[in-house]
Amino acid sequence: MQSTLTSPSTRRLAWKVLLLAALAGGTGNIFLGILGALTGGIVLLLGQRDVSPSEADLIVGLSMLTSAMAMVAGIIALTTGCLILITSPARFCAASTQLSSMMNSQLNSTATAGELYIAADGGAQNSTTPLTPDIIPSDSTPSPKSLLALEMIRKTNAMACGDMAGLLLFAVSAAVICFGAVVLLPLASAALRISRVARRVAGCFLPDTMIVPSYANSGHRNVAVAVPVGSPVHVVVGEARTMH
Repeated sequence: MQSTLTSPSTRRLAWKVLLLAALAGGTGNIFLGILGALTGGIVLLLGQRDVSPSEADLIVGLSMLTSAMAMVAGIIALTTGCLILITSPARFCAASTQLSSMMNSQLNSTATAGELYIAADGGAQNSTTPLTPDIIPSDSTPSPKSLLALEMIRKTNAMACGDMAGLLLFAVSAAVICFGAVVLLPLASAALRISRVARRVAGCFLPDTMIVPSYANSGHRNVAVAVPVGSPVHVVVGEARTMH
């Protein structure tokens, strides 16, 4: 069975899916990146040989799932970018200040907390309880990742409450919208086009001819007539003759 899955145009679509899926996976959507890599990689590995319907069915499933996930992610990205664009700098400053204060108070309470001991049965005891062999002191020092996150939140708060807050919001919203329009939606379109080709190879479309019942001129017997799909069919309606 000669397949268009091995045609140059389809292979270009596969390379496009691979590149866009790598960009999507690099920004945090790991599952979409893996699906896109599988879809494009399998199409490229087919080479120039004929493709069986079972192989085409696998490509249909992967490409449809990739297209659906990329479409949903693209719509979410476009919606998020539009919401960021209409957010006022004052609200952005208030939200970042609240987040910074919450994170700072949480780390300070962790660092200044008294010694906590965990009993063998899982219950917590305070520092006034005498130590027993089953009691283990806990580590109350903030982790380096938490300190780094707090530092990034403080820098974001300083930018959000500064004179360039409006420009920052515009830049972030433009980046999110461009990512959805340039990466995610084209990925969905390319995967969908591969799916259409694979469905044709797998036999999911109608054949070139279809069998329709008809009546012969003699004896009113049912016969099967092959009618080409897409060709005009003329139907003659007349009175039925009664056999005596």
